[in-house]
Amino acid sequence: MSNVIQISKSQGFTRMDNDLYEALIGAELSGRELRVALAIHRLTAGFNVSEARIYAAAIAKLSGIARENVSRIITSLLRQKVIYRHGGSKDPIGFNAPSQWKIDPKNEQKKGNAKTTQSVKSDTSLVSFPTHYKDSKYNTTPDGVVGTHDTPATKPVKPKPAKFDPLTAKPENVSADVWAGYCEMRKGGKTKFTLRACELIAKKLASLDQAAADAVVNLSVESGWVGIFPERHTPKRGQAAEQADETGVPVDKIIALYHQTCPNLPPVAVESDQTLRAMIVERWRESESHQNSPLWKSVFLRANRTDHVFYMGENVTPRLEAIVSRRVFRALEERHD
Repeated sequence: MSNVIQISKSQGFTRMDNDLYEALIGAELSGRELRVALAIHRLTAGFNVSEARIYAAAIAKLSGIARENVSRIITSLLRQKVIYRHGGSKDPIGFNAPSQWKIDPKNEQKKGNAKTTQSVKSDTSLVSFPTHYKDSKYNTTPDGVVGTHDTPATKPVKPKPAKFDPLTAKPENVSADVWAGYCEMRKGGKTKFTLRACELIAKKLASLDQAAADAVVNLSVESGWVGIFPERHTPKRGQAAEQADETGVPVDKIIALYHQTCPNLPPVAVESDQTLRAMIVERWRESESHQNSPLWKSVFLRANRTDHVFYMGENVTPRLEAIVSRRVFRALEERHD
């Protein structure tokens, strides 16, 4: 039986220059250095090129050596001038002529020195080597980088998902400025404002006209609520406000106190405004501590020293309607200055 293996062109083969072949056989390279050198030869001569840009991952896949060790071994082969690379780590690699090689004398031992025995854990032990890598497993990019299907020459970059902007998900029946005010209020909250949250809000407001929808959203902004609650701002509630019972509440005196304490703030144009009067009644009856003139005077004095307050989704100059809103009144009441 002949021990000469016939080369099958259908399976592919790699030619090697005899001088290079004999030089690799005789060189005192370590086992891993030789395997990396052979992998470089496979990925250059195997593709009929003298040099190529080769990823360390491709050599690691072919040789079974850890990728980080492949980079270190390539540096060692470059230092010994077995291979060359003009430039940085991404430039093409090729073989130097064997006459230029400067191999380190790895196996020489000085006389009289006993060789120390060490237990070394090798990352190359128990490596399973493939019997053959067909040419079809490799691909090259237009710039000459060699890779494999498992380690592609160009690693795909996963695009980052675009950051969601709630301004783009405004319900159709809400004014742009009102929705912007609500989004601004939600920015500082701990609850993430998602597209799903916007869709649920739009569903809650779907049955309302624009004026009512704006009023519901502004109520949440005014009160500092993350959620939207149409049931808390219904026409029935508005009608009750217009017919608020002012018995025992000095509404007119409070309006006069505002004008007296805050001469530089906008005056009340319509003192009979039922909505404004109902808000004063609501603040008065909200707590026993609100049912005295000194408290109202202190709130007005603080408002008079304030440039703006956040009301109905925007920063506005303090006026009585804004001051007696639940959120602004409470903030002025609790402020110490």
